Amino acid sequence: MNILVVDDDFIIRETLSALLDQYRVVHEKNFEIFVAEDGQKAIELVRAHGMGLVFMDINMPGMNGVEATKAIKAISKDTMIVAISSIEEHSKQRELLEIGAEDYIVKPVVAELFKRRLSHYLKLIESRHQISFKSRAINCYTTRIYNYTLSFT
Repeated sequence: MNILVVDDDFIIRETLSALLDQYRVVHEKNFEIFVAEDGQKAIELVRAHGMGLVFMDINMPGMNGVEATKAIKAISKDTMIVAISSIEEHSKQRELLEIGAEDYIVKPVVAELFKRRLSHYLKLIESRHQISFKSRAINCYTTRIYNYTLSFT
């Protein structure tokens, strides 16, 4: 799996990349880390490498995080996008969740909280790949479930 960090601030990109790398080593996970400084570069990386998880800054020059999220979801609906912003606006959070982001983290990022959430994101992504369609599943409207008859007197 590939993970992308998108932020116009070099320090934030490096910090999140270091936290991801630290998590990868400690938990012996196998993922690659990519970074982008704007929405356009993020879209190019998603097209070229495919991403399982994207940490997306909202306020960036050029193509902002909202526009980039829409474009990435159009390319790959399975990509999990987590918005990251220093602005704690409920209207902005709602907008991002409506266009496809799955979570919202407020900056400054707390390392332990970030790692705990990362663990949950990775488990969720892994579980999505393990779900299989059962074509012979029981449907209580078309399949008789009980093989005995109850009688009331």
